[in-house]
Amino acid sequence: MRSLSSSLSTEVIRKATDPSAKSTQQELSLLVDAAAWQACYESASVPRKATLLAYSAPWADGWLRAFPSDVLDTRLSNAVLRTAVSQRLGVETFLGDTHCPCCRMIMDPNGHHCGACMAGGDKIVQHNELRNTVHGEGAKANMRPELERQGLLANLGWPDVPGRRPADTLLVSSPALEVTSRRRFPRVALDFAVVSPFKPSSMRAASDHLLATAEEYATRKRQHLRTQELCEAAGIGFEPVVFETAGGLEAGGRKILESILAEVAKVRGKPVNEVVDQVKARISLDLQRAQHRAIARRRQPEADQVVSGAVSRALLESDLEAIDANEA
Repeated sequence: MRSLSSSLSTEVIRKATDPSAKSTQQELSLLVDAAAWQACYESASVPRKATLLAYSAPWADGWLRAFPSDVLDTRLSNAVLRTAVSQRLGVETFLGDTHCPCCRMIMDPNGHHCGACMAGGDKIVQHNELRNTVHGEGAKANMRPELERQGLLANLGWPDVPGRRPADTLLVSSPALEVTSRRRFPRVALDFAVVSPFKPSSMRAASDHLLATAEEYATRKRQHLRTQELCEAAGIGFEPVVFETAGGLEAGGRKILESILAEVAKVRGKPVNEVVDQVKARISLDLQRAQHRAIARRRQPEADQVVSGAVSRALLESDLEAIDANEA
């Protein structure tokens, strides 16, 4: 308590002790929590700072706010819950440094490599789950989404461009969409990604700035192979939606998703906050399960064949969902 009280600002102490301030207990508790978090952050190591920022980012708390229900598929299994809490608290997942059975690189004891490893198909399943969830919400919002639309850049007549597919989901009708571009386009291509702020190349920036990894990756997606420039030349808006493995969502992605969900709420006659909380919980739960799958697969090499079968089934199911959505 002594160390906590020393970290409280003069303003917080004044509000707590001055009767004329008329502060509520909730307001004071939030101020004390913020002061405790800041004291913890300032004294933490670089990896711990990155962890504190990653798990305090917007949308990272979605699974914690979800009401557990088997019917709604919002209940985490004990194994997934253990993994989610361990990651959040920085508890070591592996006993020392071990080799990843999928890519043969050295894994860190906290298991963060598992969320970044591109081998084995885990990232594809994670990406497709995110894509399909947002695609479904776009359909509810009457934005006529199309999955993995081909030939969007074919009319430009530039070499090596016609075969590219910049849109994971193409919103054909999006007049109410809040975009990050200064220009508005009749169609908008959404490109999804989940990146890890705990990679050695990202951790320093992630320890200094909230959602630094996601923001940097969103910028890179726009610039990579001139994707945004080419889309706009074809009369299509291009909007990356980038999550971090901890669940945080960068500002541009939040703007896009929350405007889609505002339209869903209008169509369904529900409060916007209710719809946003439901989808935030769904995406957050999916990210926690994906992280657990990746860790469990690498923690138990002897069960690799079983888990590999589960991943293959999940890949097949996501592809079938995409086919069904396009046919609908």
